[in-house]
Amino acid sequence: MRDWHGTGHTVTVLDKGFEYDGRAWRSLSAIAKAITGAHWNGPRFFGLTEQCS
Repeated sequence: MRDWHGTGHTVTVLDKGFEYDGRAWRSLSAIAKAITGAHWNGPRFFGLTEQCS
């Protein structure tokens, strides 16, 4: 979950990608760009600092 300009954005991890706003997405970076309008490193935008194994 990420708060951006006062609006909460929740992403669900799927087996093959992510779900956000009722749509399937291939990457967190694409979701971050949809939210902000600018290119972001998706994991960094959502505050993920370590890769899960």
